[in-house]
Amino acid sequence: MLLLTFLNIFFLNQDTLIKEGLNYAYNLDFKKAESCFYYLNKLNPNSPTGYFFQSLLLQVIMLDSFNDRYKNIYYEKIKKTINLAKKSSSDFYLGSAYLYWALFEGWRKNYWQSYLLGMEIPKYLNRALEKDRNLFDCYLGLGLYEYFKSKANKYIFSLKLFGNKEKALEYLRLARDSSKILKVTAQYAYAWVLIEEKRFNEAEIILKELSNKYPNNKIFLRLLRDLYYKKGDYQKCLDLCEKLRTLEKKTILENELITGKVYYFLKDYKKAKEYFNFIIENKDKFKRQVRFKDHYEETLKYFRKVKWY
Repeated sequence: MLLLTFLNIFFLNQDTLIKEGLNYAYNLDFKKAESCFYYLNKLNPNSPTGYFFQSLLLQVIMLDSFNDRYKNIYYEKIKKTINLAKKSSSDFYLGSAYLYWALFEGWRKNYWQSYLLGMEIPKYLNRALEKDRNLFDCYLGLGLYEYFKSKANKYIFSLKLFGNKEKALEYLRLARDSSKILKVTAQYAYAWVLIEEKRFNEAEIILKELSNKYPNNKIFLRLLRDLYYKKGDYQKCLDLCEKLRTLEKKTILENELITGKVYYFLKDYKKAKEYFNFIIENKDKFKRQVRFKDHYEETLKYFRKVKWY
C-alpha cells in the first residue's frame, strides 16, 4: 500500500481528503486515492468514514476491471464500516454502506442478496435526514431503492414490490444537483435510470459531462456506449467501443460482444464474426470476469448466426 504519497497530505482535513480521494478514484489514479482514504483512518480510527471510502475504492477498481477478485477484502471493509457505523450511530454511512454493498451484489447478479441488503437502506438514510435535512447525499440511496421497487420483477420474478418511479427520479435529481460527497455517483446513477426509462437525450447530456471531466474513466464510457446501443445510434456506439477497446486493451468480454452485435445489426456479418471469434478464441482470458457465463453464451448464440459468412 502506498502510504501518504504526498508530503502535504498531513495538512488536509477529512472533507478535503474525501474530495481529493474521490477525484483520484474517478480519474483511475487508484494509488493516490488509496493514500487519501487510508489516512482517513489515521485521523479517526474509530470512524466508519475511512473504511467506507476504502471499500468504495475497491468497488471502483473491480468495476473498472470487470472482475471481482478483491471481493473478500471488499467484504471485510464494508462489514467493518457497518460495525463502526452502528457503534457510532453514523446513519448516513450505515445506509450508504448497505447501498453500495447491494449495488455490488446486483452487479454480480446476486439479486436476492442485493434485495435483502437494500431493505436496510431507507431506515438508516431517512433517519440521517431527520437529523440533517440538508444531507442530500441520502437521496441517492433512497432514489435507487425506490426505483428498484418499481422494477423488482425484472430481477426477481417472485418479488412483488411497488415503487414510485417519479418519486425515485425526484430523489435522484436532488442527489445529482445537491450532493456534497457522492455527487458524481449520483449523476451516474441518475443517467442509468434515465436510460432504463428510455430518456436517452437527458442521460446523454449527463454522461457526456462526466466523460469530458474524466475522459479515461471506462465505467462512464461504458454507460454512454450502452446508451447509444439501446438508442440504436450504432456509429456512435462503435466509436466508443473502439475507444474502450484501446483503454481496456481488448481484455473486457462485454465490449467485444457489444461491438460484434452492432456489426451484426448493421448486417456486416463478416466483421461481426471476427469479434465473436476473438471472444471464443480467448475464452480462458475472459473466464474470471463478472457475468462471463451470460456474455459467453450470448456470444455463442450470435456466432451461430454468422459462422457461415
